[in-house]
Amino acid sequence: MKVEQVEVSKLKHPEINTRKHPEPQIKEMVRSVEMFGQTRPIVIDESNVVLAGNGLLMALQRIGTKKASVFRKTGLSDSQKKKLMLADNKIYSLGVDDPEQQFALIEQIIGPDMDLEIPGFDEDVLKAFMSTPEETDTMVTSYGNDISKPDENSNASGSFLDGQKQEAPQEDEQNQTEAAQEKTPVDTQKQLRCPHCGEMIWV
Repeated sequence: MKVEQVEVSKLKHPEINTRKHPEPQIKEMVRSVEMFGQTRPIVIDESNVVLAGNGLLMALQRIGTKKASVFRKTGLSDSQKKKLMLADNKIYSLGVDDPEQQFALIEQIIGPDMDLEIPGFDEDVLKAFMSTPEETDTMVTSYGNDISKPDENSNASGSFLDGQKQEAPQEDEQNQTEAAQEKTPVDTQKQLRCPHCGEMIWV
């Protein structure tokens, strides 16, 4: 494989890209490039159109990189180029993480110095990896609990200090159910992978 250097400004994204690259991913790619440099080439065709590596190109553009390492794939038909783009994204997505091996490697990296600078991983997530089973259970079960102090204008029972009790509006069973659903919509729930058993837990 012959890798060449091409000016980033001359590289072009394809008209159709089946892989979305949200902002958190681009930020982590930037962290990776800044820490390790460009570790894999961008695949392009004869016209400098990207066939694989659009997210990486976006990260390089973000930090103002002048030249990128690229592998120029020539001699492909238009159909073959589209197949390559689809295959590169789909085959990559077929892989899955091994929680036990991942934890073992992270444990070696972090060590006693608590090195939490690993692109792709949030610092709080890494701390969770290093917690004991008891700490993980506590974190999961206490997530979202309101432990703030009571409002100074109310007493422990929730009544106002002047002795007047607020009457809660009476709701039928259907309204109560709808209110509960509004407070905890499914799309705001989060999942946490237990670093000890590998199971995904809704929190």
